[in-house]
Amino acid sequence: MAEFVERWRVPIALVLIVAIIAGLAVLYVRWPRGPTSSTVRSLLTTDAGNQTPFPIVRTPEPRQSSLKVYVTGEVAHPGVYSFRAGERVEDALKAAGGATADADLTRLNLAQRLEDEGYIFVPRLATTPLPTGGSVPVSPAQNSRVNLNTASLAELDALPGIGATYAQRIVDYRTKNGPYQRIQDLVDKKLIPQSTFDKIKDLIDVR
Repeated sequence: MAEFVERWRVPIALVLIVAIIAGLAVLYVRWPRGPTSSTVRSLLTTDAGNQTPFPIVRTPEPRQSSLKVYVTGEVAHPGVYSFRAGERVEDALKAAGGATADADLTRLNLAQRLEDEGYIFVPRLATTPLPTGGSVPVSPAQNSRVNLNTASLAELDALPGIGATYAQRIVDYRTKNGPYQRIQDLVDKKLIPQSTFDKIKDLIDVR
């Protein structure tokens, strides 16, 4: 056996080498190749002829932020409402349920544009009663003052320096103890400080 291997070793090695070379040749022929220069030129020509334009990206317009406006006074539903830029006082009154029958709209500019953090107070219509017998007529200036014994929370809240907290105190005291006798009661009963009273003393009365 050893003599056989020694005798045929060289031919067997040559056969193996030829087989390996043949296998490599087959792989080379069948191995996928990259595109030729003619193929590349063809692709470029086709793309250039059928070029699709890039899509146009439109930047959306910035959304207008809403405006917050406090509407109070002679309206059906006082409160803070949201509006779009460009809306007007008339729109604010509609959002608050409309003006009451006692509202004096002649003192408002219904066409004025709203501003963020705005404040709209709808005043009450001042009426002057007709004098009868020995009664003394009430002047419009006096009658336009806020009556502490009948004013609503919204009317009191609209007074300078009062706000919702002091307005609630004034109404609660009136409900529990009866009508005020004089405007100074607000300070004497410790419902509001003297500094706040000084701001509103010419805007209030008791009737």
